[in-house]
Amino acid sequence: MSKQLKLKFKKILKEAEFTQADLEYHEELLPEAKQLFGEEVSKIIAALSPEDQKLIGESDRIRQEAFQKELEKRMAEAGEAHEDEQDEDPTSLVVGNLDEEEESDRGEDESQPASKMGELKKMFYRIAVRTHPDKLAAKGYSKEETTRLEGIFKQAKTAYNNENWYQLYSIGLTMGIPLPEPSKENIKWVKEDIRATLGVISRIAILIVWVWYTGDDASRLQALQCHFKQVYDLDLIDTTD
Repeated sequence: MSKQLKLKFKKILKEAEFTQADLEYHEELLPEAKQLFGEEVSKIIAALSPEDQKLIGESDRIRQEAFQKELEKRMAEAGEAHEDEQDEDPTSLVVGNLDEEEESDRGEDESQPASKMGELKKMFYRIAVRTHPDKLAAKGYSKEETTRLEGIFKQAKTAYNNENWYQLYSIGLTMGIPLPEPSKENIKWVKEDIRATLGVISRIAILIVWVWYTGDDASRLQALQCHFKQVYDLDLIDTTD
């Protein structure tokens, strides 16, 4: 690997690390933002007229019923998709009879250019043989260590499902797992992961809940007004002081 390629790879990993940290910041604060926003909305509703409260209650009931139907539909579709994809899930290999030594001797042709999915599967497999719950049960780890490794497995599984090469590489690097020699393709894939992560951050940042949570007084009032107008078709006047 040339010095230039090595430095480019190091630089793009730093960019991906920062972007991932930014996403974690948003995701960790979002539940609190939703909770506090909900409490503020409830306070405002409690101060409305009985007529407006009745309209809001009916609107909430209708939305909840629609949400429940959509949730049931998605769960059914997800169940069907899961059955169709089971053969493609490398977890099925992990819980079989293969172990790390067998995996390292599978006779892969390293001279062939790797595909992104191929490298994702390989990295996920190498992480999973050390962290899959069914593998941990027979190794006599402490409860704390088992919990830690199971958490890593869940992170790796999410990264694999999201086709996030950087996250799997980062997990493997932290665990000292053999990883592919960095290439131009890897840099391209990390850039794709950064763009995808920035997209998730952007979708959180434009949420009314987030605007209210992070904004000044004027932004918070505007966010509340938008919420009541969009959800209840109710014009909220400035009575929130």
